[in-house]
Amino acid sequence: IEAVTASIARLENNIADPAFYERDPVSFQKTIAALDKERNAATSEERLKILTEETFPTMAKKVPSFSLFSALTFHGAAKNLEGAVYLPYGPIDLSQADLV
Repeated sequence: IEAVTASIARLENNIADPAFYERDPVSFQKTIAALDKERNAATSEERLKILTEETFPTMAKKVPSFSLFSALTFHGAAKNLEGAVYLPYGPIDLSQADLV
């Protein structure tokens, strides 16, 4: 349950980015709906299934980069993301980044 809760917290942190809504309001709303569905799941197994089969794939298609395990500073990024600067203390500078 702790791992699932941590995953939800990361997704909520990502959707808090106003640029995500501005870039793609429809996907933003789909992500919100997926998180709501996950929150209402009866068991941790059902929650994990919703996250891995619905929420994470939606995020991966629409968000070019997001932290996977911030405690260890692992990041996932789209193959076509160029110009991102991964800072050693966790944040990512996307000010010069572009999807090519």
